[in-house]
Amino acid sequence: MRTGVANGIHGTVSDAEGLSSLKISIQHDSGAYWRPDGSFGARQWHDGNVVAPDGHWRLMFSPAAAGEYVVTVVA
Repeated sequence: MRTGVANGIHGTVSDAEGLSSLKISIQHDSGAYWRPDGSFGARQWHDGNVVAPDGHWRLMFSPAAAGEYVVTVVA
């Protein structure tokens, strides 16, 4: 991912009925997690929102470090 540029992470949940939010963690290839305050460290969850009736969700973020990221989503 490019640093300093807003990147979108998005997906679709298969059963969105009654679901309005979810939790998202973003782990850098260094092993540290990108936290909601923009720092890296121990895992902290970002709040994600379901933005469409079909279950589409989205989170925008601007990574401070180049590299690969692993995204975990929990509904």
